[in-house]
Amino acid sequence: MPEEKQSLSEFILADYGIPRRFLKIAAEEQQDDEAVVLILENEEPDFYPCEVNLHKQGGQWIFTGVDHYDCGWRPAGAVEDWPDNWPVGAEMGFVTYWGAAPARASQVTVAYRGETKTVPVTLGYFLAVFWGIRGRDFDRNVLPRTVASDGDGTVSPPLVLRYAWEVRVR
Repeated sequence: MPEEKQSLSEFILADYGIPRRFLKIAAEEQQDDEAVVLILENEEPDFYPCEVNLHKQGGQWIFTGVDHYDCGWRPAGAVEDWPDNWPVGAEMGFVTYWGAAPARASQVTVAYRGETKTVPVTLGYFLAVFWGIRGRDFDRNVLPRTVASDGDGTVSPPLVLRYAWEVRVR
């Protein structure tokens, strides 16, 4: 059996394909054999956020998706197991929400379908993942929203989101 990587962050830093000088880990969430990592490409202050999705198979992490622009529903499991008609045909997945946090924020609170999560801010960015969401139950009109932050200003969602985000800052 191949030797397991020391940590998820180390796997990303070693295997993502960008020199470490241009790659920072802003956040990571993991549940069972699924993981989501928010990386920051480039150098500060010109970071370019990117969501990386991974699945553990045979004790090793494998990349299942990368998204620079959009939060939303993602299928769980190995890519070869995804149905052709996902998200409708997929049994389980997860919903992601990430972005630039308000200035001086150390945490952001995000709500989705009655579940609320308070997540840390690292290097100016945050990541919230809501696990166990069926593909057929995902509705693009019911998206996560930021309900609070301990910083100044509003949350900046990814670059190309076309949805109205509700933001209330404490």
